[in-house]
Amino acid sequence: MGELLRAARDGACDTFGNVLGPEYNAAHADHFHLGMRGFRLCR
Repeated sequence: MGELLRAARDGACDTFGNVLGPEYNAAHADHFHLGMRGFRLCR
């Protein structure tokens, strides 16, 4: 994952409870999932 996408993911982790991005798995290779509820997960 490129530097810009990592920065976007890390910034989203400060706001959202759950963030899944391109490094999570192949199914998320081209998008992010941002969730407000659930347990703290930032990948």
